[in-house]
Amino acid sequence: MKPRLQYFITYILFWYTFFIICKLLFLCYHNSQSFELSFIDWSNILVHGIRLDLSSIGYILAFPVVVLMFTSFLKNNLLYYVLNVYTLIIIVTTVVFTTIDLELYKYWGFRLDNTPLLYINKPGEMLASVRWDTLVISLVFIVGFSAGLICFYLKYIAVIIKNIMPGKLKTAILFLLILPSLIIPVRGGFDTSPVNLSAAYFHENSFANHAAVNLLWNIGFSFTNEETSSNPFIYYEEDEAKNIVERIYVNGGETNIILNTGRPNIILVIMESFTSKIIEPLGGKKYITPNFNRLVKEGVLFSNLYASGSRSDKGLAAIFSGYPAHGITSIMKFPQKTQSLPFISRLLSDNGYKIDFYYGGDIDFFNLRAYLINGGFKNIISKEDFPSSRDISKWGIPDHIMFERFLKNISSEPDEPFFKVLFTLSNHEPFDVPVKDHFKGDDIDTRLFNSAFYADSCIGSFVAKAKTTDWWDNTLMIFVSDHGNIYPDNTYYNNYKTHAIPMLWLGGAVRTDTVISSFASQTDIPKTLLNQLGLPADMFEYSRNILSGSYYNFAFYAYNNGFGYVSDSVKFSHDNVSGQTTVYEGAIKDEYIMQGRAFMQVTYDDFLSR
Repeated sequence: MKPRLQYFITYILFWYTFFIICKLLFLCYHNSQSFELSFIDWSNILVHGIRLDLSSIGYILAFPVVVLMFTSFLKNNLLYYVLNVYTLIIIVTTVVFTTIDLELYKYWGFRLDNTPLLYINKPGEMLASVRWDTLVISLVFIVGFSAGLICFYLKYIAVIIKNIMPGKLKTAILFLLILPSLIIPVRGGFDTSPVNLSAAYFHENSFANHAAVNLLWNIGFSFTNEETSSNPFIYYEEDEAKNIVERIYVNGGETNIILNTGRPNIILVIMESFTSKIIEPLGGKKYITPNFNRLVKEGVLFSNLYASGSRSDKGLAAIFSGYPAHGITSIMKFPQKTQSLPFISRLLSDNGYKIDFYYGGDIDFFNLRAYLINGGFKNIISKEDFPSSRDISKWGIPDHIMFERFLKNISSEPDEPFFKVLFTLSNHEPFDVPVKDHFKGDDIDTRLFNSAFYADSCIGSFVAKAKTTDWWDNTLMIFVSDHGNIYPDNTYYNNYKTHAIPMLWLGGAVRTDTVISSFASQTDIPKTLLNQLGLPADMFEYSRNILSGSYYNFAFYAYNNGFGYVSDSVKFSHDNVSGQTTVYEGAIKDEYIMQGRAFMQVTYDDFLSR
């Protein structure tokens, strides 16, 4: 009995030590954030993460305990083989997850969960976000770290199994009793409710909370609790929540018309990852986007626009359907739900507009094709429509080639009015572009500056050529980002600066150049545009007319299990797991938190009903 019990206890210590090492590795890898924490914070990360660590160990132990029980009367050969194979698989799998999490967290701002399932059928696009040197280093790390752990396990822990001899009945009874007792660490103790993510949350700094989370537990929990049948954001009675949302989404009043025609051609350029932090007129860095900086003086700049979510799938649903991002899922995962959404594209098509969509990447990535077809797009141009020789970037066709094709096709088609959409891709991590770097350096900020500078040059060239066409005078051109970016300056994923994005309306159909300083979300684009065109927009119930006289001046955004609220008086984010609210600027009023919570509740109810 003694060797079996020794192996069992040593096995627990092995996994607990491994989880501690992973936490320290996470903190060191993200040193720009973790080194701002105090020593006490580091200690609390380890302390507050214990319950999730022990819960994970409880799950891992279930199979070895069963094996130790059923082999109580056998020699060690089978035991040695089965337990070692099982452990080696868990080690390698966990190291792979840990490595992926280290890199993805820099861009996503939350610990690895089942979100990558949205992209799992497109491994090329998943890897496109990673530089080759990072990929090589990650593979070397996986092999090295796994090999080191396996060698340690075989030398100091697995060797114990070799001393195990056939036991007696009391050995089987002991492990029979241990097996159901594992429910205690798995549930996180003796509380009536099982342990959940909030057990690791202890700090107003979300990064510190995330560092305390056990990655293996988080992944397992997300797979087994992908809840789409009930609303996790229930704060108020249904009628009360709806009334709160109706008050802040009031529509009406006289519209400020900024177009000189009610039926212009419309060109929508959705700019990948363009953040306000690189746009000088929006308070961003200088010299990164000189063309865009110049163009803002020629059109209508919306200076306080915020992305609804943090990824492209959420941004596109907001832009085309006025549909807000949710804190725990994306509606574009579910094509059967998106077919019930309203679309500005389908409405324009029904009113005589010829609609086309251009994207230089894989059109099936994150269910994009299904969403566009549901939106009425029949002519969809993607990288599969180009020779493979033009596919010279990791994501697909570079922006300058796509803009050339886009302009050529528009000019060769005399049918008006038209609604043409181009979704760019070059300004996407890992920020590789087909031109010589303009700025020197290889850090993330500088790589972003170089890709943004290239993307901006493509925009400048496109607009300059468009001005020479016959259709320019009757065209509205809208430039807006799909989402923001934590870089430059690593502003963190829940910070309002991360979600601030530019939107610019220009073209011959625009009556004047001005700046609209109202706080707005991407979801407000459909109703604002359609009201300018005199078309019905009531079906976009989570969209508002930014240019109306009764506009409620605020913007809402969602991040992983939280929301942000931005207005002229306050800017804050609220974490749904911990219930903590972080003030960035201004004084928070209870009514603001109430509005955000009600919005999360009502919109998720809407998601479930589709």
